[in-house]
Amino acid sequence: MRHIIADLKETFRRGNIFIQLIYINVGIFIIGTLVNVFLQLFNFNILDIFSIFALPASFISFIHQPWSLFTYMFMHAGILHILFNMLWLYWFGSLFLYFFSAKHLRGLYVLG
Repeated sequence: MRHIIADLKETFRRGNIFIQLIYINVGIFIIGTLVNVFLQLFNFNILDIFSIFALPASFISFIHQPWSLFTYMFMHAGILHILFNMLWLYWFGSLFLYFFSAKHLRGLYVLG
């Protein structure tokens, strides 16, 4: 187990920006899923983690949670949602880096 974690850390450290973004997205997804499972196991009646950090549709709700402007890009509704989003990021991230820099990709990801 220790070798797997060390390999993941090394891949994150040496990887391109799109590999780092994939690791961050998957890590946040796993943490959010574990928190939701924990809350459901102990019958806490709190809003879903997804609804707290996702960008709300109405402006009134957005005023009450302005942090969602920065956290929505890391929220995924399910395993298929994150799988296909990360596949797109991997494929087009490598293509994007062929023409532009990592700084441009990071900026596009945050502003997109």
